[in-house]
Amino acid sequence: MIDSDIIIAEEYRWVFDNEPTFHLNGNVLKGKVGRTPDGDSIVISITVPEFYPIIKPEIKVVTKISHPDIDENMNLSLQMMDEWEPSYRLRDIIANARRLFIKSKRSIRSIKPSLPKRSIQVEASSRLEDEILRLQKQITELNKQITDVKTDKLKQAGIQQSAAFKVSAFSDLTAQLNALEDLIELLEIKFEDADIDQTDFFRLYRKYIKEKYVCTQKLSKIEVDKNDVSKKNAKRPIRH
Repeated sequence: MIDSDIIIAEEYRWVFDNEPTFHLNGNVLKGKVGRTPDGDSIVISITVPEFYPIIKPEIKVVTKISHPDIDENMNLSLQMMDEWEPSYRLRDIIANARRLFIKSKRSIRSIKPSLPKRSIQVEASSRLEDEILRLQKQITELNKQITDVKTDKLKQAGIQQSAAFKVSAFSDLTAQLNALEDLIELLEIKFEDADIDQTDFFRLYRKYIKEKYVCTQKLSKIEVDKNDVSKKNAKRPIRH
């Protein structure tokens, strides 16, 4: 016999661990499964019935759009829902909805004519890494420009050159971390917009997540070293 409460609890736990945009309100899950051609998020709601998964959920599109698979009441039609089996799960619904909107993006139409449309620049996947490298180069050049000013300020404050290097490294790493976070977000947008395929997305995503982790670890080490230096300086006797 199927224990609905246990299955529903396990399903919610999986969604919260793997789908950060989804949140729960009562028995209704809401979250993002794609983007419109105007760049707006496509949000769906999944109403989980009491006897799920024996009884299938209800799926609606919250974002005001028109699409061949959305009826007048904003119900989303998916083939798997027409062929519902108790073995199906919420993750399958979310994945199928996301796949549908990626494959049929040209069929999506906004039904909010009063809002101005936002222009979106579509770039080929082969140019994505060039754009990333360009952003990183700009950050490096900016860091070089501020190095002299930073060094002068440190000298005026009486900070030794070794400490100046650590402060500079900390600033550079902070800039790199911010850039990596922007790049990861850019990758996610490109994937949702179907500008890059799944293979390229996961290859680049793993690469920059790893670089972000390394950058975070280096920043943590510099913070620890700075604290150690401060403690040592505090213990030194003052010479007159």
